[in-house]
Amino acid sequence: MVMSGIANWAVLLCPSLVMRLNGSFSKALKRHVTLPAMYSTNKNAPLKLFGLPFGLLPTRAESLIIFLLWVYMILGSSIGFHHVSGNFMWNRAMSEMGNLIGDRAGMLALFVYPMLILFASRNNVLMFFTRWSYTRFNTLHRHMARIFLVLVMAHGIAMTISMIGVSTANYKESLTGYVLWGISAASLMGFIVIQSILLVRRKSYEAFLIVHIVLAIAILISIHYHINSFGLQGFTWSTIGIWALDRVIRLIRMFSFGVKEASVKLIAGETVKVTVPKPKHWNAKPGQYAFVSFMMPACFWQSHPFTAISTNENELSFAIKVKGGVTLSLYKHLVSMPSQTAKIKVCIEGPYGFSSPAQKYSQSLLMASGNGIPGMYDHAMRLATTSTKHSVKLIWIMRNYKSLSWMYEEMKKLGSTKVETIVYVTRPNDFIRKNLELFGTDSTGSESDRYDESKEEVRVKTEINSVHKLQESLPHIEFREGRPDIDGIIVDEISLAQGSVAVVTCGHDSMVDAIRHAVVNSLDATSHRVDYFEELQIWA
Repeated sequence: MVMSGIANWAVLLCPSLVMRLNGSFSKALKRHVTLPAMYSTNKNAPLKLFGLPFGLLPTRAESLIIFLLWVYMILGSSIGFHHVSGNFMWNRAMSEMGNLIGDRAGMLALFVYPMLILFASRNNVLMFFTRWSYTRFNTLHRHMARIFLVLVMAHGIAMTISMIGVSTANYKESLTGYVLWGISAASLMGFIVIQSILLVRRKSYEAFLIVHIVLAIAILISIHYHINSFGLQGFTWSTIGIWALDRVIRLIRMFSFGVKEASVKLIAGETVKVTVPKPKHWNAKPGQYAFVSFMMPACFWQSHPFTAISTNENELSFAIKVKGGVTLSLYKHLVSMPSQTAKIKVCIEGPYGFSSPAQKYSQSLLMASGNGIPGMYDHAMRLATTSTKHSVKLIWIMRNYKSLSWMYEEMKKLGSTKVETIVYVTRPNDFIRKNLELFGTDSTGSESDRYDESKEEVRVKTEINSVHKLQESLPHIEFREGRPDIDGIIVDEISLAQGSVAVVTCGHDSMVDAIRHAVVNSLDATSHRVDYFEELQIWA
């Protein structure tokens, strides 16, 4: 963690030094340890069992950290013990060893517990020191929870063996007071780990979160009363302090922004565009995100993270894909409104996250798909306006042309910059093909049918003309129809680079994984330094 923090801060503070560290060792470290997924290419795309998501794989670097944590906890709980012959407290080796192992496992669990809560916090101080993403800390949080559960189970089993080793009567007498609180904590911890599997988190995140918080509070209370009589309650008070401090900072951030009236519009039936006035002191860097609370009866208590776009000095905006939960509630509300637009009060908490240091490199390749474009667009505009020598290429992959409508004004602004912009439309003819089937080869039918077909043909032609007009209105953008060759794009950009390259990406999980894999395979295509920055955040 310390080494990673030094390396990440060095890129920001001493870029010239970092750019020179581009030898065979540095490339090998990136190729085999820091960049790749644990195996294959999947890192953000979930592993599936019978077609259902059941888990996410960490990177190899994260896997190494997790492996070392497991090794430390296993060794710490199992070595350095021996039976003392003639021990008047524990005259049987089984009882003595059970007590020693149980105590050690319990103490290790108590040291893990505050870190477990810290890693799940939005305002985690370790994020600042390491410049790690929330996604990485969330990954470590889940694995530390499993370690914590194993330690708690080892503690309980070892103590049970110790008590039974003395006598069955002694064991039965011990099942009161603090022991019952311990059993409660272990049982609840087992349930919360099962409740946190990926399928449950993605099925209904809000329901998962409520249950998760309730269980976490119940576990905290159980642990507190289990260890209180031993004078160890400092561990639970420190955990409460970490949780409370995070909540206080979140409230300060929210009050700092205030409640503002936002213009909320449904665009193309798939994206909600939120534009809100911001305080002068509130500034988000490219790629940073904020938690948005909509002051509506159905969801005012929820806050959801979205990438912020600094529209101008006085406003910021969010482009939010309609899915389920709060976004579906917004969709239903906006559909019933005139021009599908409404004024809704919102509160913003943020900004969070770190902006990728793309400005420290000679050139940047910014790649986005779908609603991953806001951060990449913000990077492109900042780079184009702050450096005349920096080469910037922006690639946006979308399903069909209507996705352009919710970033149209922003994309027009790129025309006044030197940003090379390419838009891939993977299914450009969805609408046209669907409607051509109505009049393609069948010329039979009634006159009214042919009249309806004629109307459809006119509508299709209108659609085609609209696409042409759209392309003509954005002459600075190169439109390519079809799926992009990710590997080819990456290797071409890196092999032809005239200096250091920053590859920054955000978008669909499988696309981001493909870009990561392509960068790993292309590190030797140039003598210049190449770094990969991923701004996709995995929340569930």
